[in-house]
Amino acid sequence: MMQVMVISLLAAHFKKTGTDSDRLHLRHKRRRGLSGRRGSSSSSSHPNDDADTLIREERGSAVVVCAPASVLANWARELKKWAFFGVGCLSTSQTPEERQSMIADALAGRLEVVNSTI
Repeated sequence: MMQVMVISLLAAHFKKTGTDSDRLHLRHKRRRGLSGRRGSSSSSSHPNDDADTLIREERGSAVVVCAPASVLANWARELKKWAFFGVGCLSTSQTPEERQSMIADALAGRLEVVNSTI
């Protein structure tokens, strides 16, 4: 039950619609971030691209969800399934370079939620 409430709260925060437009918007953000064209004036067809959302994305407003390691994969699966979130999982089994890369992706706006262990 708690997982559903948190996903609902995050969906509202990130102005998710629960439709394919969220998936397409996430794809657009990843391509924009990976190609280095951040801040370009490309047009987007996502209905929630208002100025506030774009400013928040430029600053990189990822949310950290802390949970036991045994349920991190479940959190990631549910977040991707219900609202097409950009999700990363931080764990102690990753190298410092992998963790740093994930943090950089979150700060750049390519990830919206970062799951981590308690």
